[in-house]
Parts: sequence; C-alpha cells; structure tokens
Amino acid sequence: MITHRISPNEASAVSPVRAHGLFLLLASAYFLSIFLRTSAAVVMPAEAERLGMSASLIGFLSSLHFYSYAFMQPVSGILHDRFGPLRVTAAGMLLAALSNALVAWESTPATLGAWRFLSGFGLAPMYSAALVFQAYAFRPERYCFYSAVNFTIADFGSVASVICLGFALDRFGVRGSFATLTLLCLLMSVTLLFQARHDPVRRAAPARPSGGGLRSLIAGLRSAAGTIRRSRSLLAILPCWIMSSSSHLAFQALWSVSWYTAAYGCAPSTARFWASLMGVGMTIGPLVASALGTRPEKLRSLLIRSASANALVWACMVLSLTFRLPIQLSGAFTLLGGISIGIMGISIVGGVNEHAPAGEKGAIFGMMNMVTVLSAVVAQWGTGAIINRFPADVAGTYTPAGYAASFWVVVAAIVLSVFPLFLYRARD
Repeated sequence: MITHRISPNEASAVSPVRAHGLFLLLASAYFLSIFLRTSAAVVMPAEAERLGMSASLIGFLSSLHFYSYAFMQPVSGILHDRFGPLRVTAAGMLLAALSNALVAWESTPATLGAWRFLSGFGLAPMYSAALVFQAYAFRPERYCFYSAVNFTIADFGSVASVICLGFALDRFGVRGSFATLTLLCLLMSVTLLFQARHDPVRRAAPARPSGGGLRSLIAGLRSAAGTIRRSRSLLAILPCWIMSSSSHLAFQALWSVSWYTAAYGCAPSTARFWASLMGVGMTIGPLVASALGTRPEKLRSLLIRSASANALVWACMVLSLTFRLPIQLSGAFTLLGGISIGIMGISIVGGVNEHAPAGEKGAIFGMMNMVTVLSAVVAQWGTGAIINRFPADVAGTYTPAGYAASFWVVVAAIVLSVFPLFLYRARD
C-alpha cells in the first residue's frame, strides 16, 4: 500500500550550488559508466587475436554485461527512489572497481566474461541516477536541459573509451590500463559516499510500499510495470528507445572498430578515430535537441522527426560501409548517426519523465531501460552470430560482407521502430 506521495522538489533543502555540484558528480559517474561499457569495442578485438576467440564468442562475452545490467535496471531505479542516487551509485562504483580488478589480475576468456557480467551489476545505477536526481533538485521546465547536459558529458565517455583506452592499451597493456580504471572507480565511489548526506531524493523521502525488503521491492516493480502498461505514450516510446540503444551498442560499443578495419584495411588507430565519431555525435545531439526546444508540447514531434532521420542516416551509414564509399563519407554518416541518437535520447527521457509519477520515476526509467538493455544482448550476440557466418582466413578477423549483413538487419529493425511513435501524438 502506498501511504504518501511527495512531489519532486518538496522537502529538498539543497542549495543551488551544491545541487549543481552533485549533479555534475553523478554525470561524471555516468561518463565513467559509458567509458567502461564501450571499452569492449577496444578490448575484445585486441584480445580476440591473442586468445583465439571467435566473433560469436566475443559477442557472447560482451553481451554478458547486459544480462546483469538489465536485471539491475528496475532494481536500481527503485533503490534510487528510496535511498537516493548518490548512495546507490557509490555502491555500484565499488562493484565496478572489483570487475576491473579481475581483468587487471589476468586477461583470459573467463576473466573477460566475469568482468563484463559483474560490471553490469555495478554500472546499472548510473543511467537513471542523474535522471532521478534532477527531477528533485531542479525546476520541472529545466528537466530536458539538465538531461542534455548529463547525456553530453556521459556520451563523451564512448569517445574517450575508443581513443584513450586504445592508446592506453598500446602503451601500458591490459593489466596497467585496468589497474588504473580500478583506482578511478574506487575514487568515484568514495567521493559519492561522502556527499550522499546531501542527496535531495533521500531528503524528500518519497513514498514507500509497506512490508519488508523483498516484498517492498516486488510491490515497487509491479506498480511501475502497471503504470507503463496503462500508458499509451510510454508504450509507443519503448520500441524507439529499444532500437536507439541496441543499434549503437552493437555498432559503437562492439563492432565499429573491427568493421572500419575490415572495410578499409586501415590501421586500428585510424579505425578508432572514425568509429569514435558516433560518440562525438552523441555528445552533440543532446545540445542540438536543447536548442530545438524540449518543452513538453514539442517533445512528441521532436521524437518523431529525429527517429525518422535516424533511420535514414543509419541506412546511409551501413550503405557507405557496405560498398566501401570514401571513408570520409562513412565517417560523416557515423557522426550524423550519433547526433540523431543524441536528439532522440533527450526527447525519450523527457517524454518518460512527463508520464512517470513522482516517487516512481526511478522505477519506471529502470523498468523501461531494462527492456532496452535486453535488446542490446540480442543485438550484440545476434550480430556476432551473423558475422561469424562469413569467416575470414585470419583468426579474429571477419569479412566486410559479414558486418554488412548483420547491420542491414539492424537497419530494418530501426525502420520498424519508428511506426509506433505516431501513437505518441495522442496524450494519456
């Protein structure tokens, strides 16, 4: 039974300066989360040749991250609502440090799999942490602006991961690189824990279901699922969210560097540069969305336009890589693909926040993101299975035809995801 509801911004005594500082801290944690999630695109191909791993095994090991990540999405959302995102994120960073330490200790298929699986548990809270925090710390009309800032900071993590981690692996190897990442995660965890007493979500003390821990958790999950099921707008947004997430996680977070290398025969460092342009675009997209206007009455049309543009851009990107058009053209489409995903991301979270009641925002964000993350499991594993049907002669290297075949399937799914968005024109 829900006994009481408190609206966001009530009972929050956090000063504007401190609120912005805490927001930037959570955005930085999300940046580190994206950095670590995308690191598979650099680490897995590098280790595949050394360890003799097939493309299907690479896809499977990388996808392990998303099983645990998906499981923890609604759980971490409920924990945010009840204990505050600062405490929950601090615990997540501690677990992420442990997962990185496994790879720093010894890099084998087993430790790589354990790293991806444990990191999913640890990094799961970071997605919804700032989204819940800003609903309580700032004015409602500024929600999409802070979402844009959050995603811009966080999505730069994918750029930094491809470029910086690739450089670190070349210079310091897997052990030295992951030992450094372990220390960074520990430092972030300690900092978040020291600041947790100022969390406005915890101060607001949103309503909690009666009963014990597990019973309360189950009740929260049922309540969030019921809210989503009854909302035509949330259900219409979900397919678009699924494909915007799974497409870029399959491409940028896993196969992008390998595909550029196979298609153009360029050095890994060159391939990393062109692949990183999607991450650059994803940092630009939220700012573009903010400039276009993200007030509630404009979100629906913005999402429809950006999703349609995204489908077209992805088709052009896959076309350019399939037929090996000039690499500069492929890079331009990769950049535009990232921009369109960034714009979609802001309109998606703005729409979800609009329809999520106070006290359930974390749970609803987590529940819906769980579905999108599970789609990433299918996308990474499925694309790997298709690529594996086009083996090359060199172990760990696959033909451009394999990459093209797998991502034409992805493009078809992106196109289909656009149609339900027209239902989003109707308000609940």
